[in-house]
Amino acid sequence: MNTQANIPVTAYAELPIQHHTIGDATIAVRSCGQGPDLVLIHGFRVHGYTWRKLLPALSQRFRCHVVDLPGLGDSDWTATTDFRFSAQAQRLMSLIDNLALTNYALIGHDTGATIARLIAIARPDEVRRLVMINTEVPGHRPPWIRLYRFSAGLPLAPSAFRLLLSSGRFVRSRMAFGQFYSEPALFNAEHLAPYVQPLVTSQRRMQGMLGYLLGVEWDVVDGLREGHGQIKADTLLLWGEDDRTFPLAGAREICAQLRSQLELALDTAVSQRHLSFLESGRARPSRHMVLHLAEALDVPLRERNALLRAAGYSDLFRQRDLDSADMAPVRQALELMLSHHEPNPALVVDRDWNVLMTNTALERLIGLVGDLEQFWQQTCGDGPRNIMRLTFHSAGLRPLLANWADVAPVLLLRLQREAAATGSPLLNSLLEELHADPDIPRHWREPDLDQPLPPVIPLVVSVHGASIRLFSMISTFGTPQDITTDEVRLETFFPADPDTATLLQALAG
Repeated sequence: MNTQANIPVTAYAELPIQHHTIGDATIAVRSCGQGPDLVLIHGFRVHGYTWRKLLPALSQRFRCHVVDLPGLGDSDWTATTDFRFSAQAQRLMSLIDNLALTNYALIGHDTGATIARLIAIARPDEVRRLVMINTEVPGHRPPWIRLYRFSAGLPLAPSAFRLLLSSGRFVRSRMAFGQFYSEPALFNAEHLAPYVQPLVTSQRRMQGMLGYLLGVEWDVVDGLREGHGQIKADTLLLWGEDDRTFPLAGAREICAQLRSQLELALDTAVSQRHLSFLESGRARPSRHMVLHLAEALDVPLRERNALLRAAGYSDLFRQRDLDSADMAPVRQALELMLSHHEPNPALVVDRDWNVLMTNTALERLIGLVGDLEQFWQQTCGDGPRNIMRLTFHSAGLRPLLANWADVAPVLLLRLQREAAATGSPLLNSLLEELHADPDIPRHWREPDLDQPLPPVIPLVVSVHGASIRLFSMISTFGTPQDITTDEVRLETFFPADPDTATLLQALAG
């Protein structure tokens, strides 16, 4: 084995390659350096070459194992190779066994970091350190991904992609490699040729890359929302603040999900050893333990049912219709609050911002722009009446909001956080729909989370020559025991100036 302690950048290609045939694929591995074992896992469209400038420093302190995942680089594959994330992770764990690694660190970039996370979850007693660099975020879909995956499945996809990658203009666009670099000086042939040329000159390399792309498992990525809490390894996230593929807000969401086992043990009065046994499957949680831990983690009731089912127990929390007899006290309380808030607008929404109830003040306000039923039909069609869709639609409130440029980025950020936190398919679909709107600037989709915000941002509605200034407050039930009650929200609007208060009172008659 190569035991050199250091290598020059230019010598990456000279490192000896070991080929390990594992099941339906062959993995290429380059090893160098001395010290604790470190496995480096690249991301999509690149291969092990991406680590070449880090290896001189890392190899002085670690025994580095640089892999090429099947479908990319010098690894090989067959017509039956399974390129899914889960299969790639299983394959790498077999490789790790072949290399006789028992106590190691993982560093992964992009899709490689997703695969690294799966390994860290599956082998908590082996993975001692985990480094993730700009990677997939639960609930988030990168720009262009749907187009890429749709195109990759077409019969002439290899030839079409090879033609596109032959164009320097396309290669430098954000649809290709342009989003990889924030520093223009690094965007040159030295960096791009080792990735692009093999795809252009080799039909097989191109087919492998497309197979890798089609293997992306979004359900696995979304499942990491809960899986992050199972990672025992010391974890470091490295993120580019200008990343448009995986916005910085996503890194913050992942950090919040990576709660330490010790913190949870202290909060729940459950020993860290027992928590470790539960995470590894060496102990089976009781129904009470599932609910106890879910309460400490402030897990929504819908997800608590999912945890109970995963542990082999029946659901505890029901989801009743708001119009059912059992929900009468809840419905009456909401009706009372809506009525008492007159002449100011108010509405009740579910977790997906579908409107469940409104007061007449809100109907009067929306009615100022025309026929109320027609207004909803133009923006939401025959689907649920969704207040976010109404706000963003070009035929909805958007053209009426004088401070649209202030309000929209804040609302998008809220939706992004809620979609990541709940995993709601409807909310994620709504967010994708809004992001696909060509009138939504790209920088609104990744707001600057470090920018100081005002206490509230008023809605300034301009209609019939009048400016209506409102700010809102959202209320929830304090001790919900039903999923509907847990997810329902009451949004009440208040006048932000005396003129608006006078106008709202006049509209009420």
